[in-house]
Amino acid sequence: MLCRDCCCGSPGKHPATDHDAQRAAIEDLAAADVRVRTVECLDECDRSNVVLVRDHRLPSRLRDTWLGGVLEPRLTESLCDWVAEGGPLPPALRSRQFRLVRR
Repeated sequence: MLCRDCCCGSPGKHPATDHDAQRAAIEDLAAADVRVRTVECLDECDRSNVVLVRDHRLPSRLRDTWLGGVLEPRLTESLCDWVAEGGPLPPALRSRQFRLVRR
């Protein structure tokens, strides 16, 4: 899930990020049997740019990987490679991972 239409996809908050290019790169994963959803807000605005990767093959407690601050092209590339290839979370994204704590 790609958070958009709030601060995450906002050039006002992140003017140096090419949000359209990022969205296109992530949507290109759809060709790899990956479903990409754009959502209005994931309610983690303090961590924007937020991406939620949900793997339905895993048990529910392991299913979601939350990533925040995915603002640079190299992080988008790492994200796309990781999702397409599977495997462990790459080092470039580990520092961006967070656990969702419902308020």
